[in-house]
Amino acid sequence: MIRATNVSFAYDEAQVLSGVDLHAASGKMVGLIGPNGSGKSTLLRTLYAALRPKTGRIQIGEDVVSSLSPRELPKRVAVVAQEPSSEAVMSVADMVLLGRSPHRSSFHSYSAEDYEIAADALRKVGLRHMADRRFHTMSGGEKQRAFIARALAQQAEQLLLDEPTNHLDIHYQHDILQLVRSLRKTTVVVLHDLNLAARYCDELVLLNHGKVVSSGPTAEVLVPEVIEPVYRMKVTTLYDEGRLQLVFRPLDRAVSVDKALV
Repeated sequence: MIRATNVSFAYDEAQVLSGVDLHAASGKMVGLIGPNGSGKSTLLRTLYAALRPKTGRIQIGEDVVSSLSPRELPKRVAVVAQEPSSEAVMSVADMVLLGRSPHRSSFHSYSAEDYEIAADALRKVGLRHMADRRFHTMSGGEKQRAFIARALAQQAEQLLLDEPTNHLDIHYQHDILQLVRSLRKTTVVVLHDLNLAARYCDELVLLNHGKVVSSGPTAEVLVPEVIEPVYRMKVTTLYDEGRLQLVFRPLDRAVSVDKALV
């Protein structure tokens, strides 16, 4: 379980989050959605203590995140952050093995079990055949999948992902999110594509200007009366084989400009 209660955060005088609540129940996949600059990534970073909230409380299970040691936290929470393109001169296997670091002593080398877990993580993201390749020679999408494999190798029960479908083609966007959902871990994921959110998330938290506009079951958040004022797009909902899909079209430009000025 991951819970954020009344979380606020500011960079100097710039308020980014204001009184945000979030609850990801055990085994559920919760999506953070909202326009650019709405506070999604900032909220995610508070969940794994990369940022300390100005107010509020973050819990992993019954424990307050700030009370967990730097060694204990990665055993509980695995993170796939928005990382710059890495030029690390190491093999893909060695990159994924870094996910096993919280589980070993500083004075011990990786065990046979660690190598087996890393190999299994690479298989799950479709990169087992690239284990010996130099990480810096991979494409952006391949690197993203390797970062996800590294998170899987941690074997944490909570998984936090910041735009994990970045750089991935449409096949691997669905492939990775299908994999994440199948793990049945407590997951919070930042997504820009609302149709991916509709397909894979159990619940959504919609942010705008650092505040929660709507939260709850996916089908209750992704409705035109909620989405249209936030994204300033006309939204039509339909169902394809029982799955919610959204179709977008621009608002009349004059109306859109008038609303933006309000």
